[in-house]
Amino acid sequence: MSLKLITPPAFEPVTLEEARLHSHAIGGVVDQDALTVGRIISARRWVETHTARALVTQTWDWSIDRFAGVLKPPIAPLQSVTSITYNDTAGNPIALAATEFTVDDDPDGARLVPAFGKSWPSTLGHINDVTIRFVAGYATLADIPRELRSAMLLIVSELSERREEAIVGAPITAVVLSAERLVFPYRVRSF
Repeated sequence: MSLKLITPPAFEPVTLEEARLHSHAIGGVVDQDALTVGRIISARRWVETHTARALVTQTWDWSIDRFAGVLKPPIAPLQSVTSITYNDTAGNPIALAATEFTVDDDPDGARLVPAFGKSWPSTLGHINDVTIRFVAGYATLADIPRELRSAMLLIVSELSERREEAIVGAPITAVVLSAERLVFPYRVRSF
């Protein structure tokens, strides 16, 4: 399995101003603002990694070796499936028609299955023979759970306060543990 980001988020779930306020940072210092923006991106990625969620709309290519029963996209919440392509048994790339599969777009665990009365097609039998392009993430800032944004702010503050220690591998702090507790209920679980 492999994941490739096709379209990154158009905005971050936490603004520069929110991060400044939370970190008690002085705004307007260009170098400091650039560092803070980098920390916001790092914090978003930390939350996304710990929850298997995209916080903001993103497009991904998910490549798997073959079709197998129920397919569960590895990132939630699923907004849509753009396309499914596969290499047939002769190695020809084929676009699977949308009428050939069904999407259960449960935000906490979407599933793709063959349409009623259908089955998944056979593939060449090589690695990454199937590519599913999908859009995941919360559509608006208001849709993002408050706890996930709060965890981001904690991480941004931690990165700001302990930047020297972060370089040399500081021990886990209470701030990181608090962030983990905030995101824990939002982790996508496989059933």
